[in-house]
Amino acid sequence: MGLDPTINFTEENLNFDKEILKAELKEILKAEDQIISLIVKAEGLYNLEKEYTQTQVDKYSILEDKQHSSQLAPLKNFISEVFIGHKVSWNGQSIDDGYTVLIESITYKHDFLEESQPISGIEGMVTTKIKNDKELEDKIFEYKINFSIYKEGADPKYFMIDPKLCGNT
Repeated sequence: MGLDPTINFTEENLNFDKEILKAELKEILKAEDQIISLIVKAEGLYNLEKEYTQTQVDKYSILEDKQHSSQLAPLKNFISEVFIGHKVSWNGQSIDDGYTVLIESITYKHDFLEESQPISGIEGMVTTKIKNDKELEDKIFEYKINFSIYKEGADPKYFMIDPKLCGNT
């Protein structure tokens, strides 16, 4: 069996095919609201000494959305895909009994969310909407999740992580 002479495997054709596949994948991804869950090994993070590092906070924290999990990459590189004109929500979860994780606020540098900042949490959750602006497509936005850990019978402790969002249509 030899190669089919009618198939042209030039670099130009392969790049063209790659662009067609990317366009088709975008059509498959249905624009919808995004939910981002912050899952925390709360006991370990709560019990860190006062002089903790961001690396330690990241070690005890996992982010998950409908498509991705930060278990597969460093938390600082975690990017959630959000859809322009749609809602995005953040919630906190503890994997340890006796601890509660609440999202206190979301802060950000760029003007990509409809609400002014900080966006405060209500009952430990934050929900807002991505601006309906086509200029946001394929842009990466840095932001901060400010969260607290409550331990039964003790004062809360406050932490921050800084993942990213990517706009999609």
